[in-house]
Amino acid sequence: MNTWFRKVGMGATALMLAGVLGGCNNGGNGGGLVRLFFGIVGNGNCSSVTVNLNLSQANAVLEGTPQDSCAINSALTGCSITNISLAVDGDMSVTISGANCTIPGTTNLFSCQFQDVDLSQLRDTASAQCTCKAAGCDTTPPVCISLTPDPGSCENCTNGIDDDGNGLVDCNDPACQDNPVCNGSTSTTSTSTTNTLSSTTTTNSTTTTNSTTTSTTLQPNLTCTIIFHLDDDVSVGALQFDTDYSNAPGFFLGEAGSVQCSSLIQNTIAAFNDKDAQQTLSSGIISLNGFSGPVNVSECTFKASVTPVKGDFHVTVTSATDPNLVDITPLPAVSIGSIDCNGPVTTTTTTMAGVTTTTNTTTTTAGANNFIVKFHLDSAGSSVGALQWHTNYSAAPGGFQGRGGSVTCSNLVVGALFAPNDDEAHTTLNLGLIALTPFTAPTDLVQCTFNATAGQTPTAAEFPIVKDDATDSDGNEITAAFSVTVTPAP
Repeated sequence: MNTWFRKVGMGATALMLAGVLGGCNNGGNGGGLVRLFFGIVGNGNCSSVTVNLNLSQANAVLEGTPQDSCAINSALTGCSITNISLAVDGDMSVTISGANCTIPGTTNLFSCQFQDVDLSQLRDTASAQCTCKAAGCDTTPPVCISLTPDPGSCENCTNGIDDDGNGLVDCNDPACQDNPVCNGSTSTTSTSTTNTLSSTTTTNSTTTTNSTTTSTTLQPNLTCTIIFHLDDDVSVGALQFDTDYSNAPGFFLGEAGSVQCSSLIQNTIAAFNDKDAQQTLSSGIISLNGFSGPVNVSECTFKASVTPVKGDFHVTVTSATDPNLVDITPLPAVSIGSIDCNGPVTTTTTTMAGVTTTTNTTTTTAGANNFIVKFHLDSAGSSVGALQWHTNYSAAPGGFQGRGGSVTCSNLVVGALFAPNDDEAHTTLNLGLIALTPFTAPTDLVQCTFNATAGQTPTAAEFPIVKDDATDSDGNEITAAFSVTVTPAP
């Protein structure tokens, strides 16, 4: 039986390690500066706001002193940075206030220039305190840190998308807890309210009624799909390329190895790493059977303040081999094949003769009957270098979410290359892992989202596992035993 290591070769695997997964900590002084914007997404105006961070925990290095590296949002008229300090332990505090200062509950506050920073870690350290101008406002509003000045880029509370990549959508995200559209709940409702106003008239009085219609567009928060295209007519076994997006108006959704990208080539092992401090996305694809260009090779989700254009992204191929691991010279070209963005949401309010009707237009998707199918390695004859297995789910009531290489499955083995493929025509899910560092059993391997038929619950017995291959790090065949658990999706 051919193993995955024999198919793609240890050389191809090594090709991907240094460039794609080797820089997973988002940091590294890549020679470029990054400006981060700090905002709040609370409720109610503040007379002052203090933001606290820990730079040491996030391996963050300012361009210069805090006073030189940070600047207030110029739109906050009457406000200034009245205090900014950085302690030896990395604690940084920034206070914005002023005699005539009014800070909206949701706003960009200030920005800072960094030489190096781990954005995800910095977000974990952030907190804010608001001195309220009126009772009932949020005294500890959530802090948003992003590459764009729009604080809503952390989590748009009405678009049905996990904007900040933390696994929580809209009103389920803590960043939306005080947003008026959420009203302290996690449900979306459409309401029509009519208020009848009483009035008193006297003889010879005249009442004039004006009708007005206003249309309000929410802050743009575009979600774009970026398609990467192999331009040349070449046969490829392994491909690696970097994308510089420093000129683009936004950022790729997700961070480091969790960036929201996927391969568009079936039967491939793909690895992606978003180095947001350098605004560079590294992509690597190994094909088990080889593929030929020209062809679309991968897609990623990009959050933008305005619609980006292809020229905003500079793609450089760093290495490529054919299916026999022979270097391809000259290197083939990869470009942006297409950019498709969803527009902003619009609400319309109509006011008429003492009657106010507000219509919120929402698209509601009936709640899916979703389950998490988790694959577990119970035992193995040795430490594991590669695994390949499949399950025929024809007995289960439903199907896996997504299809082909875009099936909704996630790798649970840290630092492993992962390739899923849902063959819907044969109701068979194929899964495989190549470990960069050998791992041992027992351990969780992969989890996938299963869309069950309404009113039915799948069971573990309906996902029988067949081992296709199991090898150690040297490519020697080993024994392996698997199991499955099925739980309702959160």
